Amino acid sequence: MVLDQQVLRRAAAGDRALMAAQVTHLLACAELPNVQLHVVPVDTPTYPGLDGPFVIAELRDGNRVAHVDSQARAQIIEQPSEIATLERRWERIRGEALPRADPGTAEGSGGGMDLSGARWRKSTRSGGNGGDCVEVAGNLPGVVGVRDSKDPAGPVLTFTPAAWTRFVTSTRR
Repeated sequence: MVLDQQVLRRAAAGDRALMAAQVTHLLACAELPNVQLHVVPVDTPTYPGLDGPFVIAELRDGNRVAHVDSQARAQIIEQPSEIATLERRWERIRGEALPRADPGTAEGSGGGMDLSGARWRKSTRSGGNGGDCVEVAGNLPGVVGVRDSKDPAGPVLTFTPAAWTRFVTSTRR
């Protein structure tokens, strides 16, 4: 799954608790073995993901189909050449996204990043009941890590420091 960072920054009816719950839910989804979550930074110029959502599925028989969605209609695509085009587009979109970080490394074109020195702190905007909490590591060079406080060994979302600052600023409004 690739999300445009702007989606994470858009105020959810001005409700900070709701926004925190949404981030917590995304972190929980990222823990699933069949989900990879990537975030395209706000400062990314125009890229193919802005053309609209699509899903490529592999069927039990090995064939692939795609579902392409727009405001006007949805379309099922079965032509192998069109699916190949969407697969190339997916790789270009994913290439614009920040790397998905595992607890010990962040994979990307620059090689692995060691997250073992991360100093995690619980977000001050997390729910007071101990349930919807995220932890943030802001001491890493060039990246801010965010994880579910209930699963410290689970996946880590990464943001550029500038993108994280913009996100936090937007949630305070």
